[in-house]
Order: sequence, then structure tokens, then C-alpha cells
Amino acid sequence: MLYELVKERKVRGLTQKDMADLLGVVPITYFRKENGKVDFTDAEKLKILELFDLPKGKINIFFEKQLTQKVKKEEGK
Repeated sequence: MLYELVKERKVRGLTQKDMADLLGVVPITYFRKENGKVDFTDAEKLKILELFDLPKGKINIFFEKQLTQKVKKEEGK
């Protein structure tokens, strides 16, 4: 689960459905992404940073788990 993303979403009073609508996906897809079952696309990550008014350099705050998993997968090759 992407805990920092969940925390930030809740602080801003947004539901998973709100986020799904903003990203143009169905709520179950957003749920799966937020819970780490499916990766966010780079475009979705940037859209979330824009929504939260954060610079691109802060991307690791929310998506560190996904980045870590990707590195581990690449190291296993």
C-alpha cells in the first residue's frame, strides 16, 4: 500500500473515487493502484503531483515502494 499517498489523499478530503475520476480510471483500478497491486503510470504520477501542488522531485514520497519493487525486479534479471 502506498501509505503516504493515502495519507495525503485523506488530508485533502479526497476519496478513492475522487482520485479515480481525476485520473480518468474506474474506482477499482485506482484502488488496486493505491494498494500496490498495479503500478501507476508515469503520467498518473505526474498528475497526482500536480493535483497536490508538489514538485516533480517529490515523486518518491508517494511512489517509493513502486520504485523499490521495480529495482528489485531489474536486479533479479
